[in-house]
Amino acid sequence: MRKDEKMKKIVNLSLCLAMLISLTGCGKQPVKGKSIEEITEFPIVYVNTINNSAIDKLEKVSKDAEFKIVYTDGTEFSVSVDEDGNYPMTIKGRGNSTWELPTTKKPYNIKFEEKVDLFGFGKAKKWSLIACWLDTSITRSYIGYKLARSLDEASPDCEMVELVVNGVYEGVYMLCEAYGINDHRVETKGDGIDLDGDGEVTEFLVEADVRALEHNEPNKFLTPSQNWMVVKEPDEEEIVDPTDERYVYISDYINKVDDAIVNGENYEDLIDLDSLASQYVVNEFLKNPDYGYGGQPYYGSTFMYMEEGGKLYFGPFWDCDICLGRNDYSQIELEGYRQTANPEGYLSGASHWIKQLLQDEKFVAKVKEKWALLKPEVEKMINTGMPELVDKLSLIVDYDLETHYEIYDVRTTSWGGRDPLPFEEECDYVLNFMKKSLQWMDQEFGQ
Repeated sequence: MRKDEKMKKIVNLSLCLAMLISLTGCGKQPVKGKSIEEITEFPIVYVNTINNSAIDKLEKVSKDAEFKIVYTDGTEFSVSVDEDGNYPMTIKGRGNSTWELPTTKKPYNIKFEEKVDLFGFGKAKKWSLIACWLDTSITRSYIGYKLARSLDEASPDCEMVELVVNGVYEGVYMLCEAYGINDHRVETKGDGIDLDGDGEVTEFLVEADVRALEHNEPNKFLTPSQNWMVVKEPDEEEIVDPTDERYVYISDYINKVDDAIVNGENYEDLIDLDSLASQYVVNEFLKNPDYGYGGQPYYGSTFMYMEEGGKLYFGPFWDCDICLGRNDYSQIELEGYRQTANPEGYLSGASHWIKQLLQDEKFVAKVKEKWALLKPEVEKMINTGMPELVDKLSLIVDYDLETHYEIYDVRTTSWGGRDPLPFEEECDYVLNFMKKSLQWMDQEFGQ
């Protein structure tokens, strides 16, 4: 199925969903005779919007809300409306393709008025709730984020939670730190210089995103080797014109990086090889289709950051809900799509920049160094981490399915070219995929 045909099908399913929502509401309570609190072994997030107004499932509309989380040890954290009627947070739909999926289980961003610390991850205003709807094992995002975090502190940390909105159960979600430059998330390295003499060292966050033009992203540019990039920070409210000195600086710098990598000339003077090797080795193990730097008809959520006058660093890790064989793009009749459901062979390594870098012994040596660090974390995930997660999910997965009343064939027809399996079978599939990918990675990058 071609990409345009898939998108037409998504639009048609979304229209049907809109009619269904208008008639039946956005969800229903579990009917097993027990409450979520009695069954789950995950923390529970409660969100109550102003006047208990429903969160829009079709448009990304921000809603004022109150927030409470009950941790598994019984402790709680909450923020409520103040005496002047000011709400402490907002909740809003997030994502591009994931938002458009034909399901009532939508992903959200939450933003607090004041910085809060959830799960001991550090204080921040912005957090994300990942729906994991495409993944019938509900494990892939958690596995990816935890493995990435083991190599790179700039990558978001995460925990699985139950989400209850206005007293109605929404399902199993992954709560994670939102990406962005922050003193405990993506922390720039202090190697910058105030080049323009304005008294500040500008910090940049850039995303490689092939869909930048399709989504009409602000502050986008195309590198000499035809890689689409988007300047995420400073954002579009700060950079409003392509003549802005900051936009000119970062686009020129990325273009120099592009030329240096493609031509194999002095790229180490411009980029941090260590962080790039960390990001690559995790994504290659996961066989993550969303990661890449050009040379394929899909890539996005691939981030880089730097300070004015410093080097370019790579991260944070983001977006892996279709990794570990969830999708099989080789079934799509479009040049450049590959066997994303194959645990053996290069996937991330076939993207433009990485393919060039893998010809350099220095980069390969750095990748091998990173694989030596990641391998024991992978083995731990296979042997204990995933089985423990699956045990907890098995207690609640039927509730999640009942709440959103979609059957599996909706997921298969809407996305990805591979039919996902029921929960237990898909969990086995993910586990076996990891074992095979581990073997292949060790053959390629083992010491």
